Amino acid sequence: MRLAVLPHHLTTREPAAMATLLLATRVYTFMPGVGVPGSGREIARAAKGSASYRRLVESWGWSLPLWNQGVVASAIDGDDAASDARAVWERLERDERFAALRLFLRPAMADDLPAYLEKLASDVLKGGPDPAYSVPMAAALDRFATRHGLGVSRAEAVSVAQRAEEALGETLASVVVPVLLQSDARRISLARERLAPELSAVRGAVASLIEGRASPGLRSAAAAYTAAFEASLPELTADQREDEARVVAGAVRLSFGRYPSDAALVSSANAASRLTPGLGLRVGGDKAGEPGVPAVYDPVAAGRFTGMTVRVVARSAGRSGALRAGR
Repeated sequence: MRLAVLPHHLTTREPAAMATLLLATRVYTFMPGVGVPGSGREIARAAKGSASYRRLVESWGWSLPLWNQGVVASAIDGDDAASDARAVWERLERDERFAALRLFLRPAMADDLPAYLEKLASDVLKGGPDPAYSVPMAAALDRFATRHGLGVSRAEAVSVAQRAEEALGETLASVVVPVLLQSDARRISLARERLAPELSAVRGAVASLIEGRASPGLRSAAAAYTAAFEASLPELTADQREDEARVVAGAVRLSFGRYPSDAALVSSANAASRLTPGLGLRVGGDKAGEPGVPAVYDPVAAGRFTGMTVRVVARSAGRSGALRAGR
């Protein structure tokens, strides 16, 4: 069960990241700015001169033990998302199907390298609210996941573009499981160790979904894992220090779906086209049977990946670990 997660979810410890760090066998992400034009030396110099980028790197310090353990990585056999980021930017710059979307991304595209990295890092630290930066990152991560057969962990859809992206997916399955919504890396590692047998069954079931196959054993695996989690919760929440992040357990609904590799671009472009009637060309054409605008060829675009949307449905009421229902 290998999952990719956006860097801003890891930065702000969003439920999508916290659930993924516990449940997945291996988690992949990338440092914002990977794949931007420029030599490695130029990028390193620009990053070093960016106060926001330094704060971004520091904000990942809490997860360093998980990187050291090999739970989190940024590359597979030396291959990271750099080529995916470049492919996404090429499509955005040259593919006329994304003309409306370019209007929203143009400020970012026009920045020089130091300015771009500074604004990008600042946006990630805020949780990625600016589509000029978050859309290309999401598209690059999806493309990377498609190439390597990874699932993609996603936050609950809140924006118009995110809801449109969900609509592009083919529903596979959903299940509710408990996770640590707030904790440090040490307790995540402890939970992964204590719950290893039950996690193995869940991971096997989810791996089938990531491969696009049915997974009839998902619910039984989730039930066994849930029982083991609840039995282990007193140990997982014991001896909390005053200076550590308060441990918060919770239940999340994991919803799985199959998506086109460029779902983030397509949904964002279609949402942007509604806001720019003068550039009303929608990806794939406006009407049934109408051909789309000629596109920049991307050999990965025909692929699909499995997304895992994480929605919090209950949180612990306090240090006792008892859960209270959410939305």
